[in-house]
Amino acid sequence: MKLIKRNKKPKLLISFQSTEEISDVEIEFVDILDLKDPVKGSLGAWKIKYIKNVVKNFGKITKISATLGDLKDYDLIVKKINSFDKLGLDFIKFGIFENNENKIEKIFKIIFQCNLQTTLVPVIFVDFPKIKEWAFNNLDRFLSFGFKYILLDTFKKNSKNLLEICNENLLNNFILESTKLGIKVGLAGKLELKHLNILSKLNPRIIGFRSGVCENNNRIGKVSNNKVKEISSLIH
Repeated sequence: MKLIKRNKKPKLLISFQSTEEISDVEIEFVDILDLKDPVKGSLGAWKIKYIKNVVKNFGKITKISATLGDLKDYDLIVKKINSFDKLGLDFIKFGIFENNENKIEKIFKIIFQCNLQTTLVPVIFVDFPKIKEWAFNNLDRFLSFGFKYILLDTFKKNSKNLLEICNENLLNNFILESTKLGIKVGLAGKLELKHLNILSKLNPRIIGFRSGVCENNNRIGKVSNNKVKEISSLIH
C-alpha cells in the first residue's frame, strides 16, 4: 500500500456545541474550531449570533468552521450558505444527502454559482453506501465545481465509526487520488484516541473529533480539555 508522504502534520479539528464549551478548552491545542450542535443532528447548526461571537473572539487566533445543518432543500441550503458566507468563517461544512448523481451535481452547480468567499467543504457520509460509492468514483467532479476539501464522516452517530466502515486501504487510496487532484481530505466519524495510529499513517489534511474528546465519549456531553491536549500532542 502506497502511503501519503507530506511534510505537514494533520490539522486537528474539534467540534464544539457552545461558546461555554470553547471557553473551557485551551484553544492553542486546536487548529480548527468547528461549530456544530450535536443535539440538532449530525451537522447541527449554531445560531448565527453565536457564530458571530466566536468569530469575533477567536477568528484571529485560529481557523473556524461551521456546519450548515442537516439540510436537503436546495433553496434553504443556498439561503443559509449565503448567510454563513458573510460571517468571516474559514470553512462551511455541508452534507450530501442525495443518492442520485444528477441531484448531487445539481446542488454542486447551484452552490458553485453563488461565488462564495468562504471555503466550502462537502461532507460525504460513508454510512450512505450510494453516496460513498459516487464520491469515491467521481473525485474529478468535486474539483470541477471548485471544491478543494472533502470531509469523510459518519451520519449515524450511534453506529459504526469511520474505520469500521472504510478499511485502511480504501481510505488511503481515496486520500492518494484526492491529493493527485489537489483536493485535501479530512477524516471524522466517531474517531477516538485509539484510532490515531492508523490515522497518522493515512496522514489526511484534517482529523476531526467530537465524541472522542467528550467525557465518556458522549457526543452530546462536554468536551474534555485533557483529551484535547492528549490528542493534540500525538497529532502534532
